[in-house]
This record gives sequence, C-alpha cells and structure tokens, in this order.
Amino acid sequence: MGAKPRVPLHSGFPSFSPLMAPFLTGRTFLAVSAAILVLVGAISAIPKPSLDVRSNKTLGLAPLEVTIYAFLRNPTEEWSCPTVVWIAPDGTVATRTSDCDPETTPETVWSRSYRLSGPCSTDGVIVPCEFSVELRRNDKVLARKSISVMVR
Repeated sequence: MGAKPRVPLHSGFPSFSPLMAPFLTGRTFLAVSAAILVLVGAISAIPKPSLDVRSNKTLGLAPLEVTIYAFLRNPTEEWSCPTVVWIAPDGTVATRTSDCDPETTPETVWSRSYRLSGPCSTDGVIVPCEFSVELRRNDKVLARKSISVMVR
C-alpha cells in the first residue's frame, strides 16, 4: 500500500491565515465555536432595566381619581436612586427625589416601586387622560412611559 499524500491542515477549510489553520480545524474549531456561543448567550441573557407603568383604572366617569404605579425592573447601578417625575394630564409636574446615596446604600434599601394619585376630569366628552412617568438621574432621562385612562 502506498502512503497517502500529506494534506496541509489549512487546505479545504476557509481560513484567514495559514497560521490560524491549526486552531480552526476539527475538534478545536467546534470547542471554540461552542465557547463563543455560550458566551454570547450569557451576555444576551442579562435582562436590561426597564420601567413598567400601570393604573388602577382604565375607564371611568369624571371626576375620576386615578392611582398610577411605576415599577423599576432589573435595576442596575446607573438606575439606582432615581428622581421620579410625574406629569399629570393638566400639565402638573410632581417630582420625588431619592435621598439615598447609590454608592453607600445597598440595592435592597432604595425603592423600586412608586405611586401617585391624581384626578381626571373632562367636559362631558370621552377623552384619554394621559399620565407620564420619567426616571431621571443627574438630569439625564433614563426612561419615560405614559399610560392613558379613558374618562367621560
């Protein structure tokens, strides 16, 4: 039997450089690919912070007292101890500043849920009564969400 011709490692496999060919073949290539996929999956699995806004009513007759709830989900250090700004349908702005220091206060101490009650009134027509909530830190708006309540 004749000896098989020796085939270089980089032949038949597209690679950027013949120097990379030993690392991109066979089991090593599969192991590196699997490690990259696991790493990318772990990074994308980290949930991002978000603001969730809800109300106790979605429809009602004027004058209607509405309670709005804001929930901070998956907070990070950047989102800790925010200033909460409530914007009512009549243009009234209410601000709640946090008195905690994010560098010294543990995450379990500062609040992640906020509540505000406000009136909605109209002139007899059905209109949406829209409340907005903003989370701010150092004059930077981190998140803003609005919610509408139909009032007649």
